[in-house]
Amino acid sequence: MAARRTGKEGSFYMGVTKIADVFDWTYTETMETQECTVKGETFSRFKSGSNKATVTVRRYIQTMAVLSQQVEFAISSGAPIDFTLYLIDANNGFSKVVGQGYVTRGSIAAPHDKATDELEITVDGSPTLVQ
Repeated sequence: MAARRTGKEGSFYMGVTKIADVFDWTYTETMETQECTVKGETFSRFKSGSNKATVTVRRYIQTMAVLSQQVEFAISSGAPIDFTLYLIDANNGFSKVVGQGYVTRGSIAAPHDKATDELEITVDGSPTLVQ
C-alpha cells in the first residue's frame, strides 16, 4: 500500500466551503443488532437493526486559532450540514464521502508539539456517496 499524502489531498468541506486540510479522517458505518432468541435455543439469534455512521476529521493547526466559525455555529445551533471528504493517496487513488449530518463534537488539543483540532459528525440518514 502506498504512503498517504496529507494537506490538500485530504480535505473536508461544509457545503461548498473548504473548512480544513486534514491529515486524518475516518468514516465509520455500523449496524445495530437486536436479539430475537426463542426460548430453548442454545445459541443467541439476532435480527439486523438500523445502520449508523459517523465521520471524524483531524487537522494540525499552526496558530492559537479555535474551531472554525462554521463548526462553532453548527454545534451551537444544531443545524444539519452538508459535508464532503476527499482523499487522494500517493498512487492517485481517490476516495470521497458525501452526506448530511450534525456536528456532534469538536475539540482542540495540544499533545506534544503539534496542536490539532478535531470534529465529529453524526451522519443523518444514509450518505449520498461513499467511494
